[in-house]
Amino acid sequence: MATVDRVLTSSPTSSVSPPTSRTSTYETSSGSSSSTVPGPGALSGKAIKALGRMTLRGIDHLVIRRQLSVIAHHFPLPDVKAALAKDPDEIYADALEFSRQGLYREEINRRALQLLLRQIGMGETQYLVRALSRWNRLELRLFLSEILIQLAPLWNPWLGKVLSSPLLSAYAEACKSPELPIAPLLLFISKLVRTRGSVGRAVLDVGFLDVLMLIRSLNDLESGVIISEPGSTDGTASHRKRLLILNNAVLLDIVAYPELRSVVLNHPICTTWATAPTTIREIVPFTSRERTLFLDSKQNIPDDDCSLYMSLDLPTVAKLVCVSEVDTEELINSLTFGVEYDQAFRVFLSRSPYGKKVELLSKMILHMLEEGSASSNTARQLDRSRTRYRVLFFLRFIAAAAWSPSNRAALIDAGVIDFLVRTVQTEVPESYADIIASSDHEDRVHIPAIIKEQGLAPLLGGPLAKTSRLVGLIAAAFSALFPGDTDMDMRRKQRRR
Repeated sequence: MATVDRVLTSSPTSSVSPPTSRTSTYETSSGSSSSTVPGPGALSGKAIKALGRMTLRGIDHLVIRRQLSVIAHHFPLPDVKAALAKDPDEIYADALEFSRQGLYREEINRRALQLLLRQIGMGETQYLVRALSRWNRLELRLFLSEILIQLAPLWNPWLGKVLSSPLLSAYAEACKSPELPIAPLLLFISKLVRTRGSVGRAVLDVGFLDVLMLIRSLNDLESGVIISEPGSTDGTASHRKRLLILNNAVLLDIVAYPELRSVVLNHPICTTWATAPTTIREIVPFTSRERTLFLDSKQNIPDDDCSLYMSLDLPTVAKLVCVSEVDTEELINSLTFGVEYDQAFRVFLSRSPYGKKVELLSKMILHMLEEGSASSNTARQLDRSRTRYRVLFFLRFIAAAAWSPSNRAALIDAGVIDFLVRTVQTEVPESYADIIASSDHEDRVHIPAIIKEQGLAPLLGGPLAKTSRLVGLIAAAFSALFPGDTDMDMRRKQRRR
């Protein structure tokens, strides 16, 4: 793996080799004469040819400058505005093309990088991330190396004294969090890594783990515990807390991919990173957990309090072979009250064969059904609160996991309908009775069909519809599972396999 030292001591090399120069020589032999002596006019012809190449290169440069000027008119480009543009992908593809080192003149490279660094500083990177995710690993490594070099003073202030970073100002001026200027860079890397495993590999190739270790050391994040006095107006502690959260988040994004865990496990960062406290998981605000579930390449970590990322047992997560091997109770608890396996589970659902997804989801659903059927008379109030929270979360989990036809079919085949119907029956008995009464069937197996035919009105029309978060989550789960008839066809195809 490339180290930061290597990144800083050697600029990215272009894949285009420079033209070789060949000198004309006289070659004679004592036998038949064979000569490469140029004939009359050859030298002047070469001169004219060279002049022509220089002229063409000059014209090409003018065309490139003009094209880059047209592209620059689109920037700065907020993601909301980019979504309305005619072809935002082409805009970013062209800007990235002109940023490639060695293929264009330095002024072209610098201007293109300036535009892209400003986008990163603004935090408006949805389309930039999408464009970069299509690049091959080598090209991505070269781009990331240049980005880390240009922004080196952010993660190592000492380098600012010896390293020229002429484009840093473009990033800094656009930065929405000047009190923590490195935050947009870490958020950008997080979103980029979430696109696919090979992108995460490119991030590791340029020594990003070394960068994280240096950030941790220079900002006194060694203990992993940051305490600020209640009512304190000093922003230092809050900035360090945010920095720790972003560092932990990007590490979790990296170790979400099984093929990258061994790299992290064998790096010094794994043994020196702060570990999670061995205490019972606390109930966090539901909205905080809801907004961090299965983050993708379009989403950022919420700016407000996000204590879920404050601690991280990196060695345990890096040693993980597959989330399917985690104890079911621990997996559900971790997903409900923490984020350790959140991204790993997202990758599992994105990559795994259909049968593997059904197998793991079946174990989780069965566990939740068994928990719900257990007597609660002897349970403590705290346990009842945690159980209730887990039910709420699992409903949200169902809706979030149903992002693709394959996942929806897997959830249904894993028995999710039994869990949803049981939840309606036990938690919203009035609505359950209304649904049964509205049909000729008395068997709860037919409830999903009734909901598909009649919509969610019978459920949402209950007395708790306007006040109960649980009713809304049940409705959202049903809506996610049955968005259209095409998913039922998908389910039939998966079963035939």
